[in-house]
Amino acid sequence: MSEDSKGASSSDSEGASSLESSDEGSVLKQKAAIALNGIPGFNSEEVDIALDEVGPPFGLQTTMKHINELRHRSIMKNGFKIRRFFSGVEHEGSVVAGPSPEIENTKLLHWLVKYKDGVTQTMTYDDLMRWRANRPQLQEICRGRPLQMLEFFCGSAVVSQEFSLLKWKTESINIVNWSNAITIMDIRELIDNLPFVPDFVFASLQGEENIFSFLQIIKIMEWVKEKHPHLIVVIENPVGSLKKMPIMKTFTDRFGLTSTTVDFCAFGRDEKKSTMIWTNDWGLRTSLQEFTCKENCQFGVGHHIRHVSDENGVGVIPEPLAEEIAEYINAKFVIDRIRKQKAALVNDDED
Repeated sequence: MSEDSKGASSSDSEGASSLESSDEGSVLKQKAAIALNGIPGFNSEEVDIALDEVGPPFGLQTTMKHINELRHRSIMKNGFKIRRFFSGVEHEGSVVAGPSPEIENTKLLHWLVKYKDGVTQTMTYDDLMRWRANRPQLQEICRGRPLQMLEFFCGSAVVSQEFSLLKWKTESINIVNWSNAITIMDIRELIDNLPFVPDFVFASLQGEENIFSFLQIIKIMEWVKEKHPHLIVVIENPVGSLKKMPIMKTFTDRFGLTSTTVDFCAFGRDEKKSTMIWTNDWGLRTSLQEFTCKENCQFGVGHHIRHVSDENGVGVIPEPLAEEIAEYINAKFVIDRIRKQKAALVNDDED
């Protein structure tokens, strides 16, 4: 066979192969389009765009992921408003750039957010959805009343922050002006000034609170427990002498408190700082038991051992610990249908 014949034969073979491949690709694309258009919520226009951009072999999972990415890009335009808590204080910001396809060796889309104080931060789509400015402040009344929490000696108020994100009414109290408390007040003057009867009470005791403040906490919690028998209490205190104090034994006996110790390094903070958690809910205590340096350290070896310091913020409990507590309490009260129960009134003679 001549070289020309070989060339012609090879060319014809490649052409036939290309045609066959093209036909096969069209069939695959058509089958994928039919399958995707049959999924509720997908429309033919976005399916066609996604299939064209994904290309052969038109995998359904890959195309569905790309459709979601296209939706994210169209929703998160520059100017998208954000409201986010940092150390208990809410800050407003907006999307100024993005999305970027890869940051820090991930394939997640990221957007650049700039806050009013000039600080910038990258966020994923899920982050933006969580912190969007137009998220509901409180749950719809048809689903029951808002649940209510009270935080004593709140400092940065990270616990109130997490409950607020779950649509709880919150009240945080501290006597010092530098705190993020909603109310600056001595708790010894508190009961008559409470805006509501809480369903949950959190107190962070650093050991310096005087005996009269401690007695007032006991008094307030007894008053709340009488009005809301379902009350859950959490007391947090850095591991120290408090557990040995007679007043803590009185507190424990009155409310049936049980305790566990957690380490901050188990919540992703680079410090081996231990704190005790007392609560009258056995399930919460059990859920927190795993968060120790020995069982769940996020750093392995080499992390710091630090002491409490208001200057460097080490005394503030980690946000993941506050999240764990808030999500457990919220889930328990939802399951127990506490929202469907009428909230007690602060004053019995209120209408």
